[in-house]
Amino acid sequence: MTAARAVLEERAPGYKFVLAHHKDTKHVHIHAMVQARSADGERLKFYKPDLMAWRETFAEKARENGIAMVATRRMDHAMTRPFTKEHAGAYSRAQSDPRYQVTARTIERVEAKRQRRLDGQSLVVNGDAIAAAWQKTVTTMRTAGVVGRALTAAESIGNNFLQFRRDRTGEGQPGSAGRAADQSGQKSFLSHPGMRELNALIGDLDMAQTPLEMRRQMARVNQALDNMRETLPPAHQGQFEQYREEVNDKM
Repeated sequence: MTAARAVLEERAPGYKFVLAHHKDTKHVHIHAMVQARSADGERLKFYKPDLMAWRETFAEKARENGIAMVATRRMDHAMTRPFTKEHAGAYSRAQSDPRYQVTARTIERVEAKRQRRLDGQSLVVNGDAIAAAWQKTVTTMRTAGVVGRALTAAESIGNNFLQFRRDRTGEGQPGSAGRAADQSGQKSFLSHPGMRELNALIGDLDMAQTPLEMRRQMARVNQALDNMRETLPPAHQGQFEQYREEVNDKM
């Protein structure tokens, strides 16, 4: 609570807020409700990049208060996409009422998240960035004085993610020459020279400060996807379209 209060006082000075410590779940957290306008009538502006900044500040304040906390994103865990209340409701109704139909895609999305499956595609494309994030986590934990199994686990996560990516792309294997290959041994769309630019554009989405900037960046991503599709062989089109659908879902 002390850490959360410090975050609100630093990030939203002059705005009234209330806090509630939610500790009756496996995921200990604090709810914060902030008044939209300050005493001077200034409206609180809040965009997606601000959320990560607040989370980083919260983790920092927690460490100052003796709690070994590190802010991570879903991408850092390579977790599958979250599902919405609508997905959960449809899934639940289908489970209890055989007359209610739900798509296989919805079932897969809900079950994948509940079973905490890893997103293999995300690991292949973003494995290096994910491993780097966990290396940063390890450094932060050491600085905070964390030792034992927690530190060992963080180190293992980064190393395992990096190894998984190398195994999936064939990097480091004899004769692979760093190529990205599918299960048949053929080069996949991941080896396309445009992937580097595309990954950079997707990464820049987190830096967008306004809805307009976000829309413009999304348009750049889709243009890069269009350019790739036009130069891919027919054998890779199906896999690429599935990847594109996942990218747009995330956006």
